[in-house]
Amino acid sequence: MVPTAAGGEGCRVLVVDEDPAQVERLLRRGRLTCPGCSDRAAGWGHARPRRVRDCFGAVLRLRPRRVRCVDCSATHVLLLLPEMVLPRRADASRVVGAGLVDDTRRRKV
Repeated sequence: MVPTAAGGEGCRVLVVDEDPAQVERLLRRGRLTCPGCSDRAAGWGHARPRRVRDCFGAVLRLRPRRVRCVDCSATHVLLLLPEMVLPRRADASRVVGAGLVDDTRRRKV
């Protein structure tokens, strides 16, 4: 696995492994890079806890990992999310997908 930066202009997300233990190993080995300047990123605590709504009212509680670049000092939140969760969304991917399908169906009528 090679960590990479992803996202559009003004939106940079560091794509990493979903396994928190693997991410910690990568951080300790200096294998994660800053999505802004590509220098080495180091562990810098955690971001604020977040809640993600799933279907049928279930709520997933997350506390993403935060890193700081050793060169530019920028901090980034590593979104170590299960595949059912989308970055920067309060709803799970199933909820967002269902809304998009519903909207598409209504527009075709």
